[in-house]
Amino acid sequence: MPGIDPKTLTDRYVAVWSEPDPERRRDGLGFDRLVLEMVPRDGGDVTRVGLEILVLGADGRIASDYQFIEG
Repeated sequence: MPGIDPKTLTDRYVAVWSEPDPERRRDGLGFDRLVLEMVPRDGGDVTRVGLEILVLGADGRIASDYQFIEG
């Protein structure tokens, strides 16, 4: 994910997931899909790639989380 700091993205994701106010949660998410690159915890080459699609419920919370992982 060039140009995106994974820690910043993760922190934002967790903050939005935990936001109690539905309107702020809806505005804060700002995305409905993510491209994933998985690497070993200790670093190294990408071992898997995939797509994650988030479906929001009427209250703005994540209702479904679909992950499609490619070889």
